[in-house]
Amino acid sequence: MRDKVLASLERVFGDREVELATLSDEDRLDQLLEWDSMDVVDLGMEFKRRHGVKLPEDLEQVNSIGKLAALLR
Repeated sequence: MRDKVLASLERVFGDREVELATLSDEDRLDQLLEWDSMDVVDLGMEFKRRHGVKLPEDLEQVNSIGKLAALLR
């Protein structure tokens, strides 16, 4: 699942100066990627399109690779 999450994050945030593959499952993505509300919308659309998963509105539930991977399980 981690690989799927990383691929989606790369599609949405690939232009950021963060090496996504080196992040741990617990690192706070919201802080590291400095995402705004439009970034979260883009991430939500990516997960819906690629994985058929609707992200929760509570951003605390999606702010790490581990939490995103858990949603895919």
